[in-house]
Amino acid sequence: MKKEEEIVRLHQEAYDRVAPYFEENVVPLFRPLAERLIELARIQPGEQVLDIGTGTGLAALLAAPMVGKTGYVLGIDVSEGMLAIARRKAPHQHFPSVEFRQMDARALDLPSGSFDMVVSSFGLPFSHPAPVLEEVHRLLRNGGRLVFQEWGTPQEGDDQAGEAFRRVLEKYRLQKLTGWAGRFRRAREASWDIWESLEESDAIAKMVKEAGFSRVEVFEEQHPTFLPSAEAYWNLQNSWASIRSEVEALSERRRKAFKQEVLRALAPLVSKKGILLPWAVIRVRGFKA
Repeated sequence: MKKEEEIVRLHQEAYDRVAPYFEENVVPLFRPLAERLIELARIQPGEQVLDIGTGTGLAALLAAPMVGKTGYVLGIDVSEGMLAIARRKAPHQHFPSVEFRQMDARALDLPSGSFDMVVSSFGLPFSHPAPVLEEVHRLLRNGGRLVFQEWGTPQEGDDQAGEAFRRVLEKYRLQKLTGWAGRFRRAREASWDIWESLEESDAIAKMVKEAGFSRVEVFEEQHPTFLPSAEAYWNLQNSWASIRSEVEALSERRRKAFKQEVLRALAPLVSKKGILLPWAVIRVRGFKA
């Protein structure tokens, strides 16, 4: 348990650090994905909705107009840095039905049977998804729905930009990482097996069913997305907590060299549309009987 608590704390700190970069570089790209998730959720006026791993509030704020003045949306996250941005985007006078609270999804201080819908847009804690799904089942009313999305695996050979970036990263990343960055790297590595299982639709569906959900549906969908330049790709990668922690651990000279080599590696991959992000997404919908 102590190790798991350390993993949660380190991720909380990491998301606090990247929150402004995430809002600037990731959220605009995520919006179409979140809109598709909310479409599958079929939220109705007056419903009570919980958004797990809300980040800077994208899915929660998309759900807010659907529940209307008689409904309620609660967005939760472990990162206070992310939540601070969400609150600035949703002042109470404009979104009276929306609230954002810092909370650990493994043990939610919320009454059983208090929500009609739970959504999560890439927000399930990948170090411990099973207990979170059990908590979600407890919180839902009978007939309530769960809808969430996680990353799938791109078609082989499609992610040329990602492969190029990872090759250069492997060359420049420090083999021995000390301090906070080293502890965060080890926390990520400790969760890799579970993380990889979340990229497999059958494994995800099995986990959801074991948490007590019925009528489980899985949607595997492709969302090809384009970035306009190699610089935009660099900015996106440095908005992920895992990458930024590695880059910030480098000396300024090594960091500059790393960036220049990344830009050179990406230059041949810039088409008229830009650099392809071959995003594959697994979406799951389940019901509490």
